[in-house]
Amino acid sequence: MAVATLMIELSLIRVFDVLFYPNLAYMIITCAIFAFGLAGIYSVLRPLNAPEAVQSFLSSRAFLFSIATLVILPVTNLLPFDFYELKTDFSTQFLYFLGIYLVLVLPFFLAGLVFTNLFATYAKSIQTLYFWDLAGAAVGSVILLPF
Repeated sequence: MAVATLMIELSLIRVFDVLFYPNLAYMIITCAIFAFGLAGIYSVLRPLNAPEAVQSFLSSRAFLFSIATLVILPVTNLLPFDFYELKTDFSTQFLYFLGIYLVLVLPFFLAGLVFTNLFATYAKSIQTLYFWDLAGAAVGSVILLPF
């Protein structure tokens, strides 16, 4: 999950750098951090009741993460957001941008739910879990370099 999340984040930064205004690409970092924080708040407000439900919850959220990741490209292509038309048609462009933003937040939110619930459920093994989380993030960053 960490590999996929970091690869998506770094890939989207590069894509948005080319597709839109270059400074807008760094919105991806803010979007990911916001979604992770939102997932943490959601997990605190609606914790899992039964420890037995964790495995099915994590697998379903990981599956939804993969679906949400696959939806990013078609929705981004479908919504004709143009940064330079914000001056002339603000309301329409704002709605297009909001749609793109929501599609970008969803996979990071789902990944945040997986990480939050995994760390909370298996808190006694946090050293090992955090090691693999950081190792996955490092691998995700390195794998992207050739691309």
